[in-house]
Amino acid sequence: MKNILDVIYEYSKKRQFLDDDAIELIIYNYMEEKDINIINTINIIHKKEFLKSGVIEKVIEKVFSKISRLLSINKNELFNSQMILGTYLDDYIDIYYTRLMYMYNSDDLIEDSIYEEKLCLYEKIFKFNLFIASIVFHELEHAHQEQVNNTEELKDLESKLIKLESFYLNNLGIKVLRKFKYDPETEEYDLNFLEEIIYNISAFIDNARYNKNYNISLLERLADIDAQESIIKVIDEIQYEIKNLYLLEKDILTSRIIRDYPDSKECPTIDFFKNIFGENVFDEIEIPDYNVNERLRLGLPIEYDEYMDFVKKIK
Repeated sequence: MKNILDVIYEYSKKRQFLDDDAIELIIYNYMEEKDINIINTINIIHKKEFLKSGVIEKVIEKVFSKISRLLSINKNELFNSQMILGTYLDDYIDIYYTRLMYMYNSDDLIEDSIYEEKLCLYEKIFKFNLFIASIVFHELEHAHQEQVNNTEELKDLESKLIKLESFYLNNLGIKVLRKFKYDPETEEYDLNFLEEIIYNISAFIDNARYNKNYNISLLERLADIDAQESIIKVIDEIQYEIKNLYLLEKDILTSRIIRDYPDSKECPTIDFFKNIFGENVFDEIEIPDYNVNERLRLGLPIEYDEYMDFVKKIK
């Protein structure tokens, strides 16, 4: 992670945000670090008109009214309501740079931690550059998950669950509705395939069901946690130079690990697969005797005392 730290450190010291060149360097270094070999195209998109802000609505409005009476879903459920900052699909990664810049003054980036208010200007810029890096790491972790999905060997419960959710995404019409190919030359999204599948009612239903449960998706959970763990590894060797920022990033990791538990019925991952498949797939899958950290990472059942002990780690 040393090369990634050098890039982020240099830009932050100059009070500069990461630019296209820096982001590409980070992507290539992270791919090498994680042995990710399925990314062939990197798009860093500078464009004010995004997927969520007009492009998609024109297509949806055109066809949705024709089938809405057949579906017990709301149009807004067809697509994830969260702002798209990056995407990964097949062999390409998109980073939406303009939207990342909008996030700099966003309240969404203010953490509930005593270390947040202690940051100096340099650390605030450093923090935002780490945020950009975390978005990149998150999408690359999805590429890593795809490599796990493509391997035939199921080494552990995590790889089994990655394969299970990937099966749902790849085989039930979800993937085509979630992602839109972006052409950097024309600065437009290729919507042709959407019109072909838009009449597939099962794809709409599958997509709505997935979006309702997106926040507790195991793939998203693992990408968030692994990306944040990588952020901490990146800055570990300079932790004493940016002590408040380092402790804040550790608080962010703890928050990501526990965030879905308070609202879950059983636990985040069991809830997710029950909601997606309509049955408890864990009736057929044995959960190993994992320690509390391993169970928390995978969103598996924990005791109340274990949860409270973990919450106390947040300052």
